Order: sequence, then C-alpha cells, then structure tokens
Amino acid sequence: MISADKLSNLLLDLYRACREMAISDFQRHALAQVARFLPFDAVWWAMVTQMENGRYYTHDSYLNGMPEDCPELLNLTEQDNLIAQTCSRSPGVCFHFTKEQIFSNVPTAMLAQHMGIENVLCIASRSGIPQLTTFLSFCRGSGGAAFSEHERRLCESLMPHLTDMLQASVVAQIASIRTRDSGSRSAMAVTDALGML
Repeated sequence: MISADKLSNLLLDLYRACREMAISDFQRHALAQVARFLPFDAVWWAMVTQMENGRYYTHDSYLNGMPEDCPELLNLTEQDNLIAQTCSRSPGVCFHFTKEQIFSNVPTAMLAQHMGIENVLCIASRSGIPQLTTFLSFCRGSGGAAFSEHERRLCESLMPHLTDMLQASVVAQIASIRTRDSGSRSAMAVTDALGML
C-alpha cells in the first residue's frame, strides 16, 4: 500500500520529469516509478482519436512488454474488444479484467493470447482536446497475481495526473523546438497520422 507521503513524492517527481524529459523518456520514467507501487508485466499507454463513426484510432502508443504490432491489432479489433469498449464508455473509471472475463470474449481473448496477458487494469481518460482519449493498461501474464482493489484505486487516482503530465510533456517538447528556432515566426500544432488535431 502506498502512503500519502510516498504518493506525494511520486507525483512531485513525475511533474518535474514531464517538463524536463522527452516524451518517451518521460513515459519510461513514469512507468518505472509507478511499478514500485503497482507492479506489472506489460503496459500500454496510448492516445487515441475518436472518429466520426464512433470508432477509436490509436495514433500514439507506448508499449513495454508487448509485441510491437499491438497498436495495429487494437485498431483492427477495437469495436469488438471488451476492454476498449468497457473503458471508453466510462472514462475516469479503472476496470479490472480477470482472465475469465478476458477469455470470455473471443476478439479480446485472441489479443490477450498474442500479448501474453491474463490480468488487466485499464482506464480511459478524456482530455480537453476534442475527440482525444488517453488509455492506460497495466497487464500481468500467466501465473501473475490478480490486481488488488487497492491497485485498481491507485491506477484510478494516478490517471488524471498522468494524462495531464503527458500533455505537459508534449507542450514542453514543442516549446523546446520553438526555442531552438526562435529567430523565425512559426506556429505548431500536434496532429495524428490522419491530420486530426
């Protein structure tokens, strides 16, 4: 169980890191720090865009302990994926998916088997940017202990901070690029591969 002091120190460290590190370095650092209190075998941290047809398109993924083709497979199966559908309907709520739940849904079971996972904590967070949702999944593989209610609540408490930190890291990286090119007038925007802001 994480104490209030340790949680405070963790958040202070991560808020500093999000301003000072490149995006992927920040994500690696943040997850290494979180793993001290919420151990996992694999993690997926992604930004997705909600399309006009209601489907989600993953355009930015940070993977650790998962096959590299996971974002592509998630895009192909998103509408039938139990985890994606459950979390997208209730942003801000962290859900614990057991092996039995995961393997009761064929598309989700196929993905889980490919990823080597059996136990998942997943949460979706909507940002201030329209159509942009951040997903974070902590996973444990075969033989791993089930996530506890305390770990589920910790994930739910951390997610708003991690979402804000990720956006702050993007802004800091853009500001750093603009500072290097301060002699010219410029404007920048972040878009996904489909040109969505």
